[in-house]
Amino acid sequence: MIELFQNEELIGYLSGNATESEKSTFDYVVCELDIEVSFARRFENDENVKVKVYVNLPSWFKIDTPIGSYNPDWAFVIENDGEEKLYFVLETKGTKIEEFLPSEEKAKMDFARKHFEDIGTNVEFIGPEKDINQFMLRVLSRSCRS
Repeated sequence: MIELFQNEELIGYLSGNATESEKSTFDYVVCELDIEVSFARRFENDENVKVKVYVNLPSWFKIDTPIGSYNPDWAFVIENDGEEKLYFVLETKGTKIEEFLPSEEKAKMDFARKHFEDIGTNVEFIGPEKDINQFMLRVLSRSCRS
C-alpha cells in the first residue's frame, strides 16, 4: 500500500486543511472536515490506545465491491501487548448510525467488511463514527479483547 502513496501526489493547503503529524505516512494529514481534524489529533495523542501509524485515505484508495468501489476514510494500526492490528474507519462524516447513510454506501461498507472476513485477515472495520471519544473507547475495548 505504501507504494501507492509514493506514486500519487497528495495536495494539502497547510493554512487550512492540513494538520501536522508524527504518526502518519506524511508530515501533514489533509483534513476536509473538523471531525477529521479531531480524529487526526486523537490518533497522534491518545494515551490509552497506542496508534503506531495512521492515514486519512485519499480518494484513489479503493476496496472493490460487487456494486462499485468503496473508499474508507481512515486506516490505522494499533499495538496492544506486542500485537499489531489494522483497522479501517468507514465513515467520519457526521453520523454514526448506518441507517442514515445512503443505501448504496451502506451496502458497499457491508461488502468491504465481508470481503476482509472471508479472506481471513486481521483487518477490522469500525464505523460509521461521529464522536472521536466514543470511537476510541470502542477501539480500546476491542484491542483488549484481542
